[in-house]
Amino acid sequence: MDMRFLMKQAQQMQTKLQEAQQALRVEGTAGGAMVKITLNGAKELVAVAIAKEAMDPEDPSMLEDLIMAAFKDAAVKAEADICCTSANAAAVARSLAVRRLILVPDRQLAADVERETGIEVVSSGGQCGVQARFSGKEIADYRREHRAVVLAHPGCSEETRRSANFVGSSAAMTRYLRLVRPDRVLLLGDCSMADEVKLDNPEVEFLEPCNLCIFMQAVTPPSVARVLEDGCNEIDVEPEIAQRALRAISRMLAL
Repeated sequence: MDMRFLMKQAQQMQTKLQEAQQALRVEGTAGGAMVKITLNGAKELVAVAIAKEAMDPEDPSMLEDLIMAAFKDAAVKAEADICCTSANAAAVARSLAVRRLILVPDRQLAADVERETGIEVVSSGGQCGVQARFSGKEIADYRREHRAVVLAHPGCSEETRRSANFVGSSAAMTRYLRLVRPDRVLLLGDCSMADEVKLDNPEVEFLEPCNLCIFMQAVTPPSVARVLEDGCNEIDVEPEIAQRALRAISRMLAL
């Protein structure tokens, strides 16, 4: 597998994403279209058009109000969701500067974000089937038998998270282990996630009561390389949907 080729493909995809975002145009109007504001996909001002009828020297506040109304209209039309991972979900939530948001699909991660940020988080009620398999009793038995520090992913059940020594993403787990430096660790989550943390902490003994996620196991380096090289398994998405998805990803990457 040629890694240079894969990196080149990834860079080309990122360039296309940025170009598509800049090419997107959203128009807002006010005063019967006397004032028009145009934004791009990043909500940057692209153009302003003002009809002569809106320019009243005796009443400049009217024009000011129309410009503000048009800008808000365009901003609403350009509204987009934003992506997040378990590692940056709280930071993404804070960046939105809102009191209430919807986080999907994981209800456990939604609860974590709500506790950490104080923002009201509405969840769709979904849950990872792999991480939901662990129970508080299992953790107690493992800890008693192996005398190990227990790490759990935010997607685990509330009972499991209460029983763990630390709850966080794989990146947060790595930081925690570097700080605490335990001799032995039980990591609750998908086995592939456990392998990632293990590589970053070779001096720690990992006991893995993990479960395999059949969906995550289907994504392998050879399969990704085949898609990039051959263009197989292509999925066609409506341009409008693709543009909204682009905004969601771009907003997260910009943080």
